[in-house]
Amino acid sequence: MDWNLLECSDKSILLRKYLTFAPARNYYIVIVLNFIMRSAWTMTLSPAIIATFGDKNLVTLVTGSIEIIRRGIWNLFRVEKEHLANCVEFKAIPDLKKLEDKLQEDMITESITNVRNKEHAMNR
Repeated sequence: MDWNLLECSDKSILLRKYLTFAPARNYYIVIVLNFIMRSAWTMTLSPAIIATFGDKNLVTLVTGSIEIIRRGIWNLFRVEKEHLANCVEFKAIPDLKKLEDKLQEDMITESITNVRNKEHAMNR
């Protein structure tokens, strides 16, 4: 699967090591929903199945809407997987709070350096 799910890890069965959306059962639910939603379009292949549900246009609308929702969910988990891969490879910062703390620390360090440089220049 494109989300790096269905892998063995210590924490959860068939889930990757790092997960963003807690609890882990959300991932199991989405795996099942993805399969069901991915299979929903097959109803449009058989005219007999469409006839049992009534209007062909309504069935097409519903299955198209299901596919749009499925792709939105897929994109969410795909972006999550890419972000976690970037964090593991140190290409991204996993938590914005850490980034904010780092920026404040850098600003304080820069301010202290500027003050020391001014004091040093004045003492010459």
